[in-house]
Amino acid sequence: MIFSRVTRQSKLTAIPLITYNTPTEELYKLADGGACLFKIKLGADPDGDGDCAKMLSADKKRALDVHNILKNYNSEYTDSGKIMYYFDANGRYDTKERLSELIRFFADNGILESTLLFEEPFVEHSDIFIGDLPVVFAADESVHSVSDVKKKADLGYKAITLKPIAKTLTQSVRMAECAYENNAGCFCADLTVSPLMVEWNKNFAYFHQLSSSHTLHSNWQSYGSAST
Repeated sequence: MIFSRVTRQSKLTAIPLITYNTPTEELYKLADGGACLFKIKLGADPDGDGDCAKMLSADKKRALDVHNILKNYNSEYTDSGKIMYYFDANGRYDTKERLSELIRFFADNGILESTLLFEEPFVEHSDIFIGDLPVVFAADESVHSVSDVKKKADLGYKAITLKPIAKTLTQSVRMAECAYENNAGCFCADLTVSPLMVEWNKNFAYFHQLSSSHTLHSNWQSYGSAST
């Protein structure tokens, strides 16, 4: 039975969405209000020309700016006692090399140790293997079926975003079963969730909870520029 593999969660947390347009004052307000996990959008297109080199530079700066604000906050809700980050690139990265450069930057600047998840680095039909990078990568828009989940697990993704309303409850249960069979965690990120569905979704709480990605990778400390 699928739910014998997971511990049903009793608590929920709000995850504020931080875009490139979120003002600094809002970050302080959210952190002061007790937010413990921030979803940070990456994949900038600063000049509207699709230049991935410019995107990488902008993403580095944005991640560091946010980290420099949040790194001094403590949280009673995370294993590390610090605020955690959930990055979402919306499929904007074009190569593993460019993504690896961003992850090295995270490692060099103390961001990696507070990174819980990194969602959808590449386009939907990418076949790039990322299981050797020291981050828990999540698949969201690129998974619609059990076969998609299996493909992403084979490519090194360790988390699957379930959407029981958008992708149906039946399909979500099947996808979760496949994810667990392939050592991937699940979490729910859905729209217009009723109170009953909220209770149901607690069964799919992400099994890594609020530990950072680097605790799941023995080589994360050697990933920074000092070793390259």
